[in-house]
Amino acid sequence: MIFEPQPGSPAIDEGSNATCLPVDQRGVKRPQDGNGNGTSICDIGAVEARPQSSGV
Repeated sequence: MIFEPQPGSPAIDEGSNATCLPVDQRGVKRPQDGNGNGTSICDIGAVEARPQSSGV
């Protein structure tokens, strides 16, 4: 079972790009911009959050 960080989670974009693996537990490329601020930073934990939609 995999639990993905939910929107607003303090784990999103708070990891270290220098130490995170290139893919998460699901095989999703890391890092991604999980909080929508334009900067891709690894999330804390085994999985990356899905990038937030820009609403466009």
